[in-house]
Amino acid sequence: MMPSGGRSAPNRNARRGCSFRLLFACVLLALVFGRSASATPLSDDLSEPRLSSIEASLRERAEAFERRSDAFRREEAASPATEFGVPSEKAKEFEYLLANVRSVYSRSIGAIDRIRELAERREESRRAVPPPLPHPAPWSLSFLDEHLEKLDDLDEQVRENEYQQAQLREGLKEDADDLDAVRKKIRQAAERLGDIPEGSAARRKAEWELRFLKAEEEAFGASTEFYRLRRTVTDLERARLDRERTLLRERIAVIRTGLAYDEADLRARIARIDERAVRFAESAERCARLLADPGMTETTAPDGLRETIRKLEDQARQAGGLLNAIRETWERRYALLRSPAPEAAALDAWAGEATWWSDVVRDRLADRQRFLTNLAARAPLPEEASSSVRDAIERGKQETLDYISAVLSFSRLQRRLLDEIGKRKNASGLGERLRGAFEQRFSDIRDIELWTVGDVPVTLGKLLQALLILLVGIPAGNAVLRFVKKRLYRRQRQDIHAALLLLRIAQYLFVTLLAFSALHAVRIPLTAFAFLGGAIVVGVGLGAQEFFRNLISGLVLMIEKPIRIHDIIEIDNDVAVVKEIDSRATHVLTFNGVDVFLPNSYFWENRIANRTFSSKNVKLRMTVCAAYGSPVREVERILLETAGSHPKILRDPAPGVTFADFAEHSLTFRLSFYLSQRDLLLSWPLYYDVMSDLRFALTDRLEAAGVEIVPTHRLAWSDAERSAKTL
Repeated sequence: MMPSGGRSAPNRNARRGCSFRLLFACVLLALVFGRSASATPLSDDLSEPRLSSIEASLRERAEAFERRSDAFRREEAASPATEFGVPSEKAKEFEYLLANVRSVYSRSIGAIDRIRELAERREESRRAVPPPLPHPAPWSLSFLDEHLEKLDDLDEQVRENEYQQAQLREGLKEDADDLDAVRKKIRQAAERLGDIPEGSAARRKAEWELRFLKAEEEAFGASTEFYRLRRTVTDLERARLDRERTLLRERIAVIRTGLAYDEADLRARIARIDERAVRFAESAERCARLLADPGMTETTAPDGLRETIRKLEDQARQAGGLLNAIRETWERRYALLRSPAPEAAALDAWAGEATWWSDVVRDRLADRQRFLTNLAARAPLPEEASSSVRDAIERGKQETLDYISAVLSFSRLQRRLLDEIGKRKNASGLGERLRGAFEQRFSDIRDIELWTVGDVPVTLGKLLQALLILLVGIPAGNAVLRFVKKRLYRRQRQDIHAALLLLRIAQYLFVTLLAFSALHAVRIPLTAFAFLGGAIVVGVGLGAQEFFRNLISGLVLMIEKPIRIHDIIEIDNDVAVVKEIDSRATHVLTFNGVDVFLPNSYFWENRIANRTFSSKNVKLRMTVCAAYGSPVREVERILLETAGSHPKILRDPAPGVTFADFAEHSLTFRLSFYLSQRDLLLSWPLYYDVMSDLRFALTDRLEAAGVEIVPTHRLAWSDAERSAKTL
């Protein structure tokens, strides 16, 4: 709303601006005071003075906030925010924000009352003595179930408490993030406000926006404090629930020790179940009569009403079967208290049925809940529906609730039955349980017929015996072969590969003969696997190509011996020693200490450098770069003397030095020397140790001789092709 013309308009705007800034300053002071007062968290001190202090602080801040809200409403009535360029939606949002903060303060005060109540109950429970059991042992299962029902209720409350705590943690996290974001906006808005001239409309709008952000900050602060108070409430409630659950579990443990078979209690339970079964049977008959009524045909009945009646009839008949299962469950639970107890086989069968029922009950419960929702959606019924139909629908709603109650009761009974079966099994000895399980299943498993060949059956027992012979015979044969192989390795003879080839062939023949012997021992004819012939051919043709390629490559490696065990080779710019040549892969150990398994075909398809194929000595080279002006002969002498003095470097062949190149920034020398293959096999880190020793020694001696080492060097293995390129 724009002001009218004349001299009164600027004066009125100036007065509005002064009152606005004065109110704004009061809001800032109140917000700062409110944040400082709410910064103190509620600790474990739940004494009455502490709670009264927090409650008084909350009430004081709530009253101060109420005064600020009243001031805003008066200001809005005298000078609406829209006059300063603030949209009406923003002003309405500010009113909602004030109402929300007012509600949060009220809820926080209510939380203090709840904390005071729970703290008093906690002190009372600490002083209270648990009541004794109403009567001495023995106790019935019904008496036990009363306590189990209470425990289930407490467990449900604990789950709800955990959900509330998770929600509170999430709320605290969100409020902390929002509070940080709002404070960042406040800093930015305050900085922009300093750049706007006093008395201008833009400044009044910026001041209003800053006040809105401050109100948001207070809202998030109040919400954070409320969440903390609620967390204290949930913590106290959780402590109360834990204490009650602990006492109740101790009470249940005592009751379990005094349980006894009670024929009267069992008959009373069965009588109540039979009464419910009669009611459901009457409901089924009533629905059947309605469906037989001529007015309930497919053409004359209201839309979907006949189908609803049919579903109610099916539900009533299903309830009869469910109640029979409940009756049987009670009988089984009491049977566990009889002497002698049921056998282990019966317990396993009961446990299997209970597990199966758990899945069925879950599906039925979901189905009945949907059906109950559809029944509720049928209200109101069509006007043409008869009173009997209306009565059947109303009864159906109650019966559906009764059916859902029976399903839930049955689910709890099955869970308790499983728990009691587990306790019964744990109470019996391990030997008894194993013997019962073995006697129950062994004969059935052994006589399972897999297939027949003529009149000869192939049973699971026969097949397992054949597999057992193979599982025992193959490791035993492999152990013998490994023992022989180790003896061959220790000799380290040059013709070890021929012996390994014979061992590998012997291993394949042994496995084949062992398989035939196993089948013959259990009287399984070879023709029993004739139907697998096509599958084996396809498997060999598609899946075993790589296997046979590596197998043949390994046999050729053993025969031609381009690579032998203990050879030092170079693969992919890495140096390794050959440890073993197997039927499918070759095991090599790199000088970095890494075990590598390469397919045998890899050695025929890639370039492999064998450093010890024709010599037992391994030639190494080290490149040394000296600065221009260095005495080259002195450098040569130092290199030769340093290499010759190392105990692991061979004297024959002797080390050598080559003046390799006039590089761009240095004189390049190459020191060549030899190590023994045997030494490298005994200690593969020797290579790195020798190179490190030479570098340390050369650094000291060259510096002592006044030779400057240019920081450029490299290390490489010597081979004919690389030497030709370098020289």
